[in-house]
Parts: sequence; structure tokens; C-alpha cells
Amino acid sequence: KSLGAVYNMRTCDSGKNVPQDTVHSVSVGGLLTDMDSSMQQMLQKSSKDLITGQSLRSTGEDTAETSRDFTFMVKKLSPAAADFSETLVAMNSSDADISFHIPAAVRADLRVTQHIDISLLFSAIQKSPVMGQVTPISPIVTLTIAGPNGDTIKLTNLSEPITIQIPISHVGMCLDEMSAYSGKGTCMYWDEASMKYSADGCTTEHSDSAKYVTCRCNHLTSFVVENTVKDEEPPSTTTGVATTSTPMPSVTTRSSTTSEMSFTTTGV
Repeated sequence: KSLGAVYNMRTCDSGKNVPQDTVHSVSVGGLLTDMDSSMQQMLQKSSKDLITGQSLRSTGEDTAETSRDFTFMVKKLSPAAADFSETLVAMNSSDADISFHIPAAVRADLRVTQHIDISLLFSAIQKSPVMGQVTPISPIVTLTIAGPNGDTIKLTNLSEPITIQIPISHVGMCLDEMSAYSGKGTCMYWDEASMKYSADGCTTEHSDSAKYVTCRCNHLTSFVVENTVKDEEPPSTTTGVATTSTPMPSVTTRSSTTSEMSFTTTGV
């Protein structure tokens, strides 16, 4: 709710969004860090109530025509499971779905296989604040993994990148940003240590539809997509940003048992 309130306070100056690092003396970076902590707590609590093969999803996710500010799923599964892919229904009817895929090499990582079972949390918050010079054009998407006790498994420097499909939109841009909008973006994540968005460890793959990008990152955390303007869009050979489009792996496996519950965020 707090992040939504900050987003609604977006203002334009000289045709560009004003940075929101501090709003009414409140550190917005602190709110983003609190959001990550809340996601970890939700994963910890919900994973303890699930058995292997069960999943928990936010209510109303099957109603695609309904706009939502927050959506999530938690799933408990064995590291030996054949498929680590999931999809969240689009937050708006005109948006692309939000999905992820974790490759076999990551599933075989010792940090994962040492556990009997693990839990995945995949969530999205619709409204991303402007931090520094970064104007997000996507939801904040979080992907994290926990062990049997709900303790977060820190996965960094992965041998193969995880892939996350994130929808993008020009909604919320100011006049100059709109006129310079390239229809593309750059994948970034929230770096709690530096309290800023960073592109380290991530590359971006653009889609032909310009409705989403695919982020390929060597770590798990919370991700956003930054607006890339026409006159600043660098060649892919110098940024690691791909320009071809490869579809996300299709998600055909669903857990046999699904629990439904409503969830209300507070202080985020």
C-alpha cells in the first residue's frame, strides 16, 4: 500500500519524472527493502503450511479482466522436480503474463539439492517508484527460494541465468519520456546494499510485441524494467542486451493440489 501511495505521487518536471528516493521525509528505498522482507516473511509462513506438490495463490487470479495491484504464488516442490516454471495471470487484461523458468543447472546447484524440498515465491506489485534516474515501466517482480524451514536460499552467481518474463507499459511516463520512448527497456533489480536499481548480472531480451521483455539474471531478487529512450539506446554488443526474441518455455505442469487464500499487505 505504501509503494502504491508513492507511485500515485509521481510528478513531472521539465517533461521527466521526478526521482522519489525520499517522499515526505520517508526513504522509498527503505520501503522497497521492507517489501523484500515482507515477501520473505510471507514465503516463510506459507511454506510451512504446504506439503510437497501444493501451491498457494492470491485469490481472484483467475479473473483476468480484473485489474490488481498485487499477485503472488508460493509452491513447495522437490529439487528433483522436472519443471521449475510458473506463470502469474496478467495484472491488467491488456498486459502480458508474468512468468519465470529456472534451468536444470540451477536446480542441480548444491545450495538447492541439499534440501529435501524447497519453496518458491513468485510475486508482482504493479507500481514501481522512480529511484535516482531510473524510471521503471514494469511491475516489481520478486522471485525467491526457501528451504524446508522457510529460510531464504541465497542464490547468486548462477552457472546459468534464470529467465523472467515481465510486462512493460508506457503508463506513468511524462511528456518528454513518452516522446523519447523506444518501446524497449532494460532489466534491473533492487540492490539493498547500494539502495538503488542495478543492472548487474542481468541481460535483456526484447519481444516483437513490445509488451514484455525477458530478463536473464544470475541471481534471485526483485526485478523491474527501466525505460530505454531512443537516443540513449546503446548497441546490444556493448550492453549485453539481446535484440532477438525467444519465447519463454511453456508452462504445462500444474501442481495437483492448490490452496486458495486472500492476502492483505500492510506497510508495503
